[in-house]
Amino acid sequence: MNRNIRLDLTVCAASRPELGVLIGRDGSGVELLEMGSFEREIQPGEKLHLQGYYCLLRKRDMGIEISANPVVDNDGIHIRRTWSGETALKAGLNPMRLEWFNQLREYSLEVLYSVSNAPVQSIGTSNLWHAVVDESGRTNILPGLMAEDYEGYWEAIPDFNLLQSTKVGIVTNFNLGFRTHDEMVGIRYSGFFKAPCDGLYQFRTRSDDGSLLFLGKPELAVFRAGFTNVPIATPGFYGDEMGSLSERRWVAIEGRVGFISKKGQGLEFELRSDQDVILVKVADAAGLEPLRLQNAQVKVTGMGRGVMTVNQHVILAKLIVASSSDVELVGKAFGSQPPTDVVSINRVQSLPLEEARRALPVRVRGVVTDARNSFYDRRMSLQDETRGIFVSLNSITNTSVRFAEFVEIEGHSGAGDFAPIIIADKVTILGDGRLPEPVRPTWTELLNGSKDVQWAELQGLVTEVQSNKVSLLLPEGRLEVLMNGYYESQLKSFEKNVARTRGERDDAQRNDRRGGSRSQRPIRCRR
Repeated sequence: MNRNIRLDLTVCAASRPELGVLIGRDGSGVELLEMGSFEREIQPGEKLHLQGYYCLLRKRDMGIEISANPVVDNDGIHIRRTWSGETALKAGLNPMRLEWFNQLREYSLEVLYSVSNAPVQSIGTSNLWHAVVDESGRTNILPGLMAEDYEGYWEAIPDFNLLQSTKVGIVTNFNLGFRTHDEMVGIRYSGFFKAPCDGLYQFRTRSDDGSLLFLGKPELAVFRAGFTNVPIATPGFYGDEMGSLSERRWVAIEGRVGFISKKGQGLEFELRSDQDVILVKVADAAGLEPLRLQNAQVKVTGMGRGVMTVNQHVILAKLIVASSSDVELVGKAFGSQPPTDVVSINRVQSLPLEEARRALPVRVRGVVTDARNSFYDRRMSLQDETRGIFVSLNSITNTSVRFAEFVEIEGHSGAGDFAPIIIADKVTILGDGRLPEPVRPTWTELLNGSKDVQWAELQGLVTEVQSNKVSLLLPEGRLEVLMNGYYESQLKSFEKNVARTRGERDDAQRNDRRGGSRSQRPIRCRR
């Protein structure tokens, strides 16, 4: 959506300048605005004037993103598609930013330009520059563009400012070789386009999936119009009735922090009061440590939003927060403080489920016996000298673990369907690990799940191979074994032969929505 913008507002709260988030209030209400970045620190109580012509407005999960209109808007999920736009440029360096993402399958990106009636051409390395500030504070202009790689699942260009980059570097063109993955990946290129002469420039982007090309400053102009009192937040409570889903309130709510996870530059956590739970999203969580915040009594100030209940009432159930300064600790965490010593996995796995649900701080070390790093499935199995355990990695966005690595996990306990699990807040890769000696479970242990998430070895007759699934006949019965990383052509040679395989059974720790009893679920193997 494109609109002319003219806003006069009072700042309720703001993030660090590089994230560009503020919560503002005017006569019509309260809203969180994602502005790209600020040239200076914005203070609560400032009166700001925002003005822009034909700005791009995008609805975001937390609020509304406002930016200058891109020269080429080729956003969204689509096959390789060419889109064009034009703008007048002066000779010399002009600020440039190109954002690109790919969701699934094929990907591509190409940028072309022409000036006046000249032929269309690729942007050469001599046209691309970036600024570097040295230790003395002097700005140097050097060849190439700054490139930042991000990972995530999107249907349109996200607000990269609120995400955590996985890779940063300098590139000489828009070659996608900088990407870390083929799918669920995005790149932001920023720097300057050196226009060879004054003129009307036409740019074309050919991309799969979406891309946005900005020339000139992409941020909206923000002017300081004075100071006033910081808006006072009214006390809020879960279940407060709201007029509509579009209503926003500047509120302060107190409660105890429950489940917590990192989200890019921010945090998400549950704020609990008795049986009531409010979802809190913090845009800029700099300085907030999840382990120290877990179970703490806090006062949170932010923008309250409503949800629709089953009986069609709109109630307060979400709180959107600009920065960590709006999360005030008013009581220490109960249970215990984060442990300073590494504990055994068996000690965590032996917790009663009611204790595990209290999200107790945990620190363990072990060898990775299985790992999933996709956007939909982020988890691993970890085993030390005592046993193995399931570890959720949903809060970890900037680290990918691999099979057989030795890692340290800091996090908190959780309750799985059948046994305690660990929810990771921090992963430290310590190096290559040595796989434990495999257990050889009995048929009864396979059925009752007592050896779930244990590195195990089985021996039996391979009766059938389908894709990467093997039917293994044991003396007591038949098991289905999934051979991760293998193809049917590689496994066919084992058919009608006795084989040994190593892997683990891990379904005991996860919600099973696909039906079937535990004895019917396949075992996942690596070898």
